[in-house]
Amino acid sequence: MRHTLLLVAAVLAAICAAYEDASLVRSSEALTFDDDIHLEERETGGRLRLQSRGTLADIIDLDRIASVKRVLCKDNKILVRLDDDKPDVTWTKGQILIGGPQWNCSHNVYKPESHTIYAKIGTLLRPKERVVEIHTTEAGPLEVFDNAVIKVHYQQGELIPSRHKRYLSNPLRTVLNRVDYNASFTRNIPFNNMGDDEAHKTVNLYKRTGKYEPDVDTDSNATYDGKDFLFRCHNCHGYSQISYYMELVIYKVDNKPVIKKYMMEMDVNTKITHEYTITTDQEISLTKTGVLLVNHSTPIFEVPLATFQTFSPIMLTVNASTQANIALKAVTKHATNYKGNVELQGRTVISQSFVEGKPTKNDVTVYNWTVTTTDQSVDANRTFNATFAFYQNMTITPYISWAQKDIDMKLGPPVQISTRPTINAFSTGDTIKRCNRVHVYVDTNVTVAETDFSVDAFGIHIWNVKVMDSLSRKINVMEAELSYKCHADCHAENYTKNNDVSMNTACGYPSKKLTRNDIEFSSLYQLWGNYVLFSAEERNATWCGHPGRACVDCRDHVVSDTVNDACADRIVSTELAASVSRLAKFIEAEWPDRKLVIQEAFDEDTSDFPNGRHENESVFYEGRGAEMSITKANAFSPVALETDDYVQRRLSELAVCANFAYVAKEDAKVSACVERKPKSDRRKRSLLSRTRRSGHVEHTMVKELLEKLGDAVSKSPSVNLTSVLPLPVGGQYPQGSTMDVACGAFTGSVSQDDTERFRRLIEYPLSDVDFEPEGDTGAWCGVETRRCHGDCTLHSGDIDDHWNWCGTRTMHMRLAARLQRLTKILPSSERVVVKKALTMNITNVKDKQFMEGRAAQITLKAGGSLSSQVFTQYAILAGFDYVMHVSNDVINVCVKVQDGIQTNLAQFPTANLISVPLPLGEEDEYDYPESLRNESRKPLLFDVSTSSGDVSEHFKLNAFVSPGKRYIRLDTMLVYLLDLSYDDFKGGFYGITGSGYRPRSVNLDNIATRHEKEQMRFEMGQAVELKPNDVASEDNLFRLAISLIRIAKSVRTQQIGIGIGCKADRLYFDVRPIADENALVVEVWDSGNTPLFNRLKLIQDMIAQGGSVVTARPDPVICNTPALGREYFYFNFDLDQEGHCWKTDNSFCVETHESRYNVSVILQRRLTSAAGTGKLPRPDIMPEIEACVVDTCGGCPSAGSVWKEKVVKCTKMILKYLARASVPFQPLLDKVSIFNTDNHQSSVHSLACHDGRVCIENTQIYALLLPLTTATYKHENADELIFGGADNPSPLLEIVEQELAWRAVGNVDVYLESAKDVNSLRNTIQILLMYNKNVSLVTFHIDSETDEDDVIITLQRKVEQWVSGVCPTWSRLVTTPYTMTKIPMDRKKRSIERSKDRNEMNMQMRNWEVEWMLKS
Repeated sequence: MRHTLLLVAAVLAAICAAYEDASLVRSSEALTFDDDIHLEERETGGRLRLQSRGTLADIIDLDRIASVKRVLCKDNKILVRLDDDKPDVTWTKGQILIGGPQWNCSHNVYKPESHTIYAKIGTLLRPKERVVEIHTTEAGPLEVFDNAVIKVHYQQGELIPSRHKRYLSNPLRTVLNRVDYNASFTRNIPFNNMGDDEAHKTVNLYKRTGKYEPDVDTDSNATYDGKDFLFRCHNCHGYSQISYYMELVIYKVDNKPVIKKYMMEMDVNTKITHEYTITTDQEISLTKTGVLLVNHSTPIFEVPLATFQTFSPIMLTVNASTQANIALKAVTKHATNYKGNVELQGRTVISQSFVEGKPTKNDVTVYNWTVTTTDQSVDANRTFNATFAFYQNMTITPYISWAQKDIDMKLGPPVQISTRPTINAFSTGDTIKRCNRVHVYVDTNVTVAETDFSVDAFGIHIWNVKVMDSLSRKINVMEAELSYKCHADCHAENYTKNNDVSMNTACGYPSKKLTRNDIEFSSLYQLWGNYVLFSAEERNATWCGHPGRACVDCRDHVVSDTVNDACADRIVSTELAASVSRLAKFIEAEWPDRKLVIQEAFDEDTSDFPNGRHENESVFYEGRGAEMSITKANAFSPVALETDDYVQRRLSELAVCANFAYVAKEDAKVSACVERKPKSDRRKRSLLSRTRRSGHVEHTMVKELLEKLGDAVSKSPSVNLTSVLPLPVGGQYPQGSTMDVACGAFTGSVSQDDTERFRRLIEYPLSDVDFEPEGDTGAWCGVETRRCHGDCTLHSGDIDDHWNWCGTRTMHMRLAARLQRLTKILPSSERVVVKKALTMNITNVKDKQFMEGRAAQITLKAGGSLSSQVFTQYAILAGFDYVMHVSNDVINVCVKVQDGIQTNLAQFPTANLISVPLPLGEEDEYDYPESLRNESRKPLLFDVSTSSGDVSEHFKLNAFVSPGKRYIRLDTMLVYLLDLSYDDFKGGFYGITGSGYRPRSVNLDNIATRHEKEQMRFEMGQAVELKPNDVASEDNLFRLAISLIRIAKSVRTQQIGIGIGCKADRLYFDVRPIADENALVVEVWDSGNTPLFNRLKLIQDMIAQGGSVVTARPDPVICNTPALGREYFYFNFDLDQEGHCWKTDNSFCVETHESRYNVSVILQRRLTSAAGTGKLPRPDIMPEIEACVVDTCGGCPSAGSVWKEKVVKCTKMILKYLARASVPFQPLLDKVSIFNTDNHQSSVHSLACHDGRVCIENTQIYALLLPLTTATYKHENADELIFGGADNPSPLLEIVEQELAWRAVGNVDVYLESAKDVNSLRNTIQILLMYNKNVSLVTFHIDSETDEDDVIITLQRKVEQWVSGVCPTWSRLVTTPYTMTKIPMDRKKRSIERSKDRNEMNMQMRNWEVEWMLKS
């Protein structure tokens, strides 16, 4: 930019000065320029120095030579007529010749349409005294210079934003000194500027309630009223300070100027400030990108840079354009408020360097970028993720002009600069802790177009020489975390729960008042450690429990080995232990420097309260109640309780989230209790009920199922060890894999206080495996309040009490099944030992699948003979999804996630995928949409982390996955149909990335802007958007849709329908269950491509009316060129069948030759007359008639070579007549009827041929041919048929009937008197159903006395053959819809009566034939 403004100014100044001193007739004297300019801005200290020197070449300007009278251009020659009264010229070879449009002379290879001149003199001739003939050669772009050296250096002065308007008088200061992010130079190119330096427009991006598209405006008074979402950027602005250095050196080499050196550097110091808020009160997902504010390219200023005495001044003009852009994507599951600010500052340097003979340098660098923030506040209680960028693109284009000489000169291209800060704020939770993070990502985009040296003079582009290649860089400037804050993932609606009733009512009345001597007391649990603190309320009592028993100080976290010896306040039911532990975790997440304090839990008699502290009946007597407080910050020893009301209220709210059934805030403490856990129903249940919606296992069935599995394995043949290789120490199966790859990534740790997640696991119930302790009894396992089990030998026997399950025995059901199989296939002398399974307190474990019960570390019991390498073979054969040989005696195994108690496989064309349960915490994200939840077809959920390969020949699972998501629903039928359609569609197609399965948050993104039929199937995994590999034209999209529709027939048999949305450049495609028999099998709709929709709507309607999709594919056999040519593909005569009739005696053809010729002449006259005057003269038709009637004779009916020859020749005759005839047929719209004319006693003739109907027997062509087909000749004094079926069959009437069927339009009626008529009329019916695209409906009228089922079955079989056997290149896409109706008896009787004459005539003809045959 700098080099453009100043360099070209100097060059033009030199040119102008040289022209000013030159005479009108150029001499060969060299013109030079040498300037040294120093400028300084007094207000800012900004400095500019321009140094330029050089020599101009020898240029002839025809416009300025007074003696030039006329100019004529032709080819590479210019003729110049000189004025008789003016001086002669002395031009020489090598001079540059230029001329403007006033000569109307086109001699410019760069712009021939401009009628201007730019060339170099090659040779000069003087054919006449005042005429100069110039033969030219092409002039190079730098021919105007002999040499030039130009240097520009601009140093930025002090920026004083509040006074920048004072500097408008200095154009260089205005352009180069300050590029303001808001004001951009001056008031003429504002960006987000309201007239002074301190005020900025507020930018709002919002979605109104009930509206589809998000909107953008700059209303500073905008509120959230009437909106579902509002983003406000109320103080977003910035500026850029720019400094420049540029140097250019041009010398003449071999008599041609060349650029020897070019250097440019632009240093941009940028500062950007953003303050913003996001508000929504509901679940929403939206995306908005686009241009917000545009200032089109306009002159910022125009000022003289050089003035002369004789010529107009050289003007400097700078054009600038700015564009404000906004991009936002937000997903939130609940009401969210977010506000923040950020300030960024840094430098961007654009460097270009060209020195002849050295490598070119062209680069952008950034440095000293910093970011600060003073406020980042995210208030979100569910998933929230928002990414937004508000930034400016700025383009500056300078050039200089010399109006009188019509010269524009430019060096250096437009420079585009955009620095984009992108803010990403998101909130995630893990059921205990919710963390809000805010990041900023800054990238700078710099584009410098190809740097060239160009001159436009006299309206022509004289030259344009590239100096530097274009420069385009996107630099990731920085990434910084602005905020990271965590708190308890608890957002209860209230801080109390059921406090309007008593604790006993809310949590259930106790069954009795427990004492330490009761059997039930042993089921209580003692809280371990100091994760939760306890008061010392009994420290002054002399006995606890019963007289003589000493009290224990609950502050001592060393727990007794038995619950009988434990402090009372540490004794709780396991249900209360889970809730208390969860509350303690919430407190740690909310206040890392505070702890929960239990003031009372199990209540027993003491010396201070011999009858207990509570009433006669209380949940405290069963260890199900607690009184709790919270410490002050870091006040643990001694304990100091918090008295702040806000903290206590939040503690009470956290208790509500911790699954207490009752919560009440009382003074400085919180009272809470839990319900008694109901015992599981042990009755047997069907397998269908064993898996619940969230993947919970029906534990009552676990033992039975594992035993049945073991029995089945025991009865199976022995495993073949040679089928797998042993693993060396360090080896893995699958080879080179990891647990994450083979079994799926970690889904979340499991602990006893997380009941929902724990219910997905089981405690191994059998005794065929040994289990080591879960940990040191002096440490905690699973939860910080739970002591590790030192003995896991026995199953706990309680399928409901997860708190007492041993971690080594706790595992995923799939892992237990593989473990059971392993025990059965091992030699009986070997016994498996589980060293580790669910590992709950190791946070830095390498394979985190141990932390969710999907991995185990196993070994063999000492004393066996099996090596660990062979043990790995058995583990692989047992079906573990991953096996690793860890050491000489230990192997690690793991399994994939599985939904429920049994493996549920989905079979895709090339893969079987295991279904997985809904991920906890994200159930709503991956569940079925509410509106489709009750459908009969529900695709399963799969884990992409374990299955990302091919699911069919042409599609991978990843093609359907939503980017960044781990899980996917996918309908197997969708994949099958896409795979088949890919083979059918020439050129192939692909699914658009991200357009397949969409979980809820992704699918909700701008969902209202989509067609109503394209909203919910994505969440079911039943929809995808498709594009052809070739260009997505309307025709290609139509072909793709047809390929998809071809499968409609096969889909229907499985009660599956398909939907197609017609988009501008793609297709929406889905599969869906057919709800009822009236539902559309194929449904199409308009999604922005109306022409395509109109074409497909016709197909849909035909299918809906009963049409069958043509499933045949183009095949060389069925699509072979017909004997009659491709134009007449619809004729059906089975021409390649061999004839098996009696061979006709050749004497017949000889004997009838004259008769055939005579009737041919008669036929010619009839056809010529019927066609109309001059339409069909004898010479035009007689050759075809003779070929059909005279030249071909004999043969078999409907078979053989003679029959084929007759069909070909007679078809040509018929078609020629019909083409020439004025009225070949009557109007056929909704009038054509077909019936079997071979039925001599037809009962439907009148129905087909009377009352305005058009049948073959009442057409003109039939009447013209009838005398021919019934003509006779004398043979042994008897009349015999010339074209009888035995001696000389004729195809003429069948040709006419098929042609009538081809020309039918609209509705057509076909009358069937029996199932045999379907066969007799098969060729005609095939034309109506398979080929004629102008027929909209065929109605089959069936004789009421005929077996209707027989007719229907016969017709359906024909259609089934045709749809798979016709050439789809010529056929309809969908067969013509047809209906069946019975002919009422009264209509039949009336038809018989009206057909009487016709039938009698046909009967007489038939009798004549019979009589002749009897005589014969």
